[in-house]
Amino acid sequence: MWNYGNLGKDFESFAERLDDVLERMKLLRPDITEGSYDLIHDQGRLKVVDAKLDDRSVIWLEESFNGDKLLVERAAAFNDRVVKTFDTERGRIDEEGVFRRIGDGYGDNGWSRDYSGLEATVGRTTRFMSLQRDIDSHRLRPELGEHNRFDRTGIYMEKYIEKDIIQYQSTSSGGLEVVRSIEEASMFGWLDLVG
Repeated sequence: MWNYGNLGKDFESFAERLDDVLERMKLLRPDITEGSYDLIHDQGRLKVVDAKLDDRSVIWLEESFNGDKLLVERAAAFNDRVVKTFDTERGRIDEEGVFRRIGDGYGDNGWSRDYSGLEATVGRTTRFMSLQRDIDSHRLRPELGEHNRFDRTGIYMEKYIEKDIIQYQSTSSGGLEVVRSIEEASMFGWLDLVG
């Protein structure tokens, strides 16, 4: 769960920097900055995707985002944390302070879920603007307080990962069947009950 807690902290750090960058960009080109698009981190750069903007506007956005090296570094760090949380360092610290991985006798709610190879796909899976909107739009219970807003980052990321890894193949009758799907319990879905 250590990585899970840091997932929210890492995204909050990225989101704060993104807000600062967006504010500066709005001063120059509010028409483009406030347009419809999403943002991914791929091959060391931030890239605009799902844009309803012309090519020149997309280039301006990408150059502006990538001009802030700290923003790019934080996006990469967040994606690295996603991989650790769901794949390479999945587990928990036991009572003696030793990290126990899934498969070393430790299980979590979603221990049977296979997120292996996430490093190859996390760039296209993490849509930063969408994640920010999801986190901002969640109605927190008053007793949790605004300081807990980013604690749900893992829940949203797991949902994004699930959508990205569902694969289909054609059947002999011309239909489609699910080849790889997620049917077991969520790793962090229990937080939906408390958060």
